[in-house]
Amino acid sequence: NLEKIFVAREPLVGEILVRLGQWRPSASRQHYLLIGPRGIGKTCVLQVIAHRIRRDSLLSRTWVPVALPEEGYGLNSVADLFVHALGLLAEETADRDVGDRHQQVRLDPDDRRALDLTLDAFRRFHARTGKCVLLMLENVNRVLDRQLGPRSQRHLLRKILIEEEWLAAICT
Repeated sequence: NLEKIFVAREPLVGEILVRLGQWRPSASRQHYLLIGPRGIGKTCVLQVIAHRIRRDSLLSRTWVPVALPEEGYGLNSVADLFVHALGLLAEETADRDVGDRHQQVRLDPDDRRALDLTLDAFRRFHARTGKCVLLMLENVNRVLDRQLGPRSQRHLLRKILIEEEWLAAICT
């Protein structure tokens, strides 16, 4: 059990969970970046946060953790990132509308259209359920520097993180 071996980063996890628990709609959201050398426990911190959100009745009313795989080499655009996250949200929640939209956009060759439809699906999920997505993305430096391509993609991701009410990110 992950909880039994987790001790060193308890204050950090506790602080993040308290802040997530205090968040209210229309308030600004805090995004998080965990920095440290390989092996220090960043992945473990993300797993514990996701686990605690899922088992806490108050946090799980507001947040759905969506953890992208650590080795997400197929993420070559912001559209890829959010389409993949939408598929993970469908798996996490078994939400039929989200799953249907994911099937519709997952092979769409038009990145702009796929991203617009995907963001719309997240917004509708949020409006229908009142839940926000806690996007967990590991190795964000690699994604930003090597995978997302042109600088315009990084600016687009930043814009989404700032403007979308349903989204908070915790990255390593």
